[in-house]
Amino acid sequence: MSGNAFYGGDEVSAIVIDPGSKWTRIGFSGEDIPKCVLPSNYGEFEDGRRLFGEEYIYQPHKGMEIKRCVSNGWIQQWDATLDLWQYALKERLKTDPSEHPILVTEPFDNPSENRVKTMEMVFESLGSPATYLARQEACAAFASGKGTACLIDVGYDRASVSAIHDGFVLQKPYNVQQFAGAALDEIIADTLRRKGYETVPKYLVRSKHPVGVGESPKYERANINTTESFHRFQLERVYDEWKEECALTADVPFDSDHTILDSEFEFPDGARVVFGADRYQIPERLFKPSEDTTMNEQNDENENEKDGDGDGDDEEKKNTSNPKTKGICQLFQNCISECDVDIRNALFNNIVVCGGTSLLQGFSIRLQNDLSKIYPGNRLKIHASGHIIERSYASWLGGSILSSLGTFHQLWISRQEYDEHGADRLALIEKRCK
Repeated sequence: MSGNAFYGGDEVSAIVIDPGSKWTRIGFSGEDIPKCVLPSNYGEFEDGRRLFGEEYIYQPHKGMEIKRCVSNGWIQQWDATLDLWQYALKERLKTDPSEHPILVTEPFDNPSENRVKTMEMVFESLGSPATYLARQEACAAFASGKGTACLIDVGYDRASVSAIHDGFVLQKPYNVQQFAGAALDEIIADTLRRKGYETVPKYLVRSKHPVGVGESPKYERANINTTESFHRFQLERVYDEWKEECALTADVPFDSDHTILDSEFEFPDGARVVFGADRYQIPERLFKPSEDTTMNEQNDENENEKDGDGDGDDEEKKNTSNPKTKGICQLFQNCISECDVDIRNALFNNIVVCGGTSLLQGFSIRLQNDLSKIYPGNRLKIHASGHIIERSYASWLGGSILSSLGTFHQLWISRQEYDEHGADRLALIEKRCK
């Protein structure tokens, strides 16, 4: 794969920016991995100073609030996002963005005003000579070598199922909801509270002593004053470790008769806790978000339903209280049912799985088993890379491939075109970046 893109008759290296709810990936087109992967979270102080990068925001600083550039897949904090991109380009990539075309990925449901703001930021603030806004779903399919595919993307804030045909995302079959990795974090927190365990993040542990399984932790607590947002951010890191080490997706719908394999997890304070059914019940919610798997969880469900009476849908609440939340396979069914029958077989044969939360142990096997039962007469082929980078960075990789193609130079939006369109820039975007 060539590392250069053709623009304006010259062969220059393009930059690919893939902003996600949890991570932002930035690198040069044609490369196999992004040179820079930064948290989409950032630290901010009262005087307006901001910190970016794990080595800074993972450390406690007095008065530092942790905020997010991207939420629900959409850029929310524009000034901070610009600072993050400039930090990545100038400090990490050591490059001048004014010398490179820039491809920015975006979710299919990105609001029109966000699309215009993104293009304005690339031209006005970064000074790029050309830009292109690429659909993340199509890019992720390209990363698997697919022009036509049904993409199942389970990330941090949301899960989506989309149909891509000849490189274009189809609007009507597009299904997305805010129930993914962040929702599992809340369920993990509720589970630990129910067990009577107080999660202590690493920054509060000065030293610890070995203890037996189930014994109370023995540790010296660090006397550090931080903001509530920083503390929550550190708790999320603990939940991420738990998901990586303990969470296990059952290959069939989990019930009380399922064989349970216990797993021990050591928390930052040294506490050693054995998890049994919880290992399966928590990831089970991705497939059955509104159904309970134990009697203990029934009480939590009832309380949530009471809290939600009369409030309608609460998008900020990512737990199981929303009856409209659907499982991954239901989203897939909804997507396929809205597709033309002539392309369904092609979609069945090209089911692409990506997103960090899809890396939960057993997820792809369960997906294959459940979909095979729903569509017993169809040949299903799931493409789920076993490589963490390929699964987590799929949209960036697809953008890297797309922008390095020799024919792609026709699609770049130049600064001259941007200036000429003035107030009608949305029309330019919708015409060129479909």
